Amino acid sequence: MILDKIADYTTNLLSYDETKVIISRENATQKTFSDNYIVIDTLSPANPIGSTRMYDYENEKETFITLFNAKITLEFYGSNGYDNAYKFINLQNSQLARDLQRTYEITLFKDLTINNLKQVVGNRYFNRFEIEITVQYNIITIIDTLRVESIPVEYIKD
Repeated sequence: MILDKIADYTTNLLSYDETKVIISRENATQKTFSDNYIVIDTLSPANPIGSTRMYDYENEKETFITLFNAKITLEFYGSNGYDNAYKFINLQNSQLARDLQRTYEITLFKDLTINNLKQVVGNRYFNRFEIEITVQYNIITIIDTLRVESIPVEYIKD
């Protein structure tokens, strides 16, 4: 769910071909990573950092909201990998980025770091630049909950 939102966010922010964005390296081959692909994945499970609940007395609906924090990686491959990675970082302060974050109900934090994984893994053939981002998002669940108008109480006397 969150990876889909980040993929849509990235595609729209960079005006990128959505067929070149892969989530979690599904069905990827070595040739995939020689083209200008962007791979989006998580580093670890998201951590819940807060929750709340609300009750709508008029519609008899109860809403549960949990705020999560997740570490996400974006890996930029191909001959344009370097340029795309830095363009992604550069556009984080744009109005478009703010509008897209509002649209997808996510918040990206400015703790962006970039790693040249081509050097780290010792590969001389394929460009591979990784950006780590922290994303906050909400999970909202709404359920029907009937309200109790009155509670019948019976007193027992000895």
